[in-house]
Amino acid sequence: MTITSQLRAKLLGGISLLPISIAHRRLTLFLPVKLDQSSCPSISLVIPTRNRPVELRRCLDSVLCQTIKPQEVIIVDGGKLNPEELFPMFADTGIELRIIPKGTPGTAEARNMGTSAARGELIYFIDDDVVLSPSYIQEIAKIFVADRAKTIGGVQGKCLPNDNKTSPEGVLTTLFGINSPDRFGGAVWPNGFHKRVRNVPVPYLVEVFYGGATFRREAILATPFDAINFPGYTKGEDTEQSYRLAHSCKLAYTPLAEYFDQPSQHGRPHPIKMTIQETYAAYKLIALNDQLGLLNYLLVGWGLLGKQLFSIKHLISDKGQRQKYLSDLIGQGIGAITLPFAIPTRSAVAKFWVQWLAKVD
Repeated sequence: MTITSQLRAKLLGGISLLPISIAHRRLTLFLPVKLDQSSCPSISLVIPTRNRPVELRRCLDSVLCQTIKPQEVIIVDGGKLNPEELFPMFADTGIELRIIPKGTPGTAEARNMGTSAARGELIYFIDDDVVLSPSYIQEIAKIFVADRAKTIGGVQGKCLPNDNKTSPEGVLTTLFGINSPDRFGGAVWPNGFHKRVRNVPVPYLVEVFYGGATFRREAILATPFDAINFPGYTKGEDTEQSYRLAHSCKLAYTPLAEYFDQPSQHGRPHPIKMTIQETYAAYKLIALNDQLGLLNYLLVGWGLLGKQLFSIKHLISDKGQRQKYLSDLIGQGIGAITLPFAIPTRSAVAKFWVQWLAKVD
């Protein structure tokens, strides 16, 4: 299919299928239909938050600037949010703001609470420290509307900044099967670490999501987030949930729906704890779903060896970031040693350990 025919299909509002090979997989690219507020499915937007009032207001400002508005915004508050400061923002917008208090912090549990409260056909999950581009909701909704057979259960947009440049370490990241240096995902290595996927300017199918995504209501209700194995502030709950969901439906990625990630330093565990959690996230992804036994440890161990080599390299060469890479090196070492305690349902010790890692300092 030529570029001209792709554009023609887009202008006509049709769906264009184009199988191609990316990262040794067959993926399907398609062009979504036109969409406006009247023809869009009902939308619920869920935002878990904890003591980030400035970041949350910035996020909500971007929601109010959307070309297609949600019917409701659900904030699941695990902190001390003052609702009276937010309700005036939604006056005369036609958007219902609902705030659900949550006693203890926990991202996976908060997302599940938001799912239970949501009434929309499409449920958007976003973090409280992101800013959406004005067409974010619209571009994602287009994919679901175009998918008339309803084979796609989830869609994710493009996280910025993301230059997707090829790193000189690319060969070694492939050798060790570890996440690519850029911020673009969509696939996993057999050890559970992120895999580089070539970026293209049109929507296509992926294996997993990294970060906030949008789901059909029936899909997320059938495949909720695992709040037991991912308690508190634990990394990787979104990737693991999408990996399970991919067994029953398709997942799509659209670079046309952009959002800006502005990570807040508030409400996060210590950097070493975060690195340990990143190690566990890769292991949990495979161990909880594919159950390869000893092979799980060997695959993740090989990836961790590669990560530690890179941390040592940067620790020597990048003087300005030595503290970061030292934390990474320590966290990767602790993560490798304590890998048998990564899944809290396996023992009381593992449960205590993972809950301590997820506790915000």
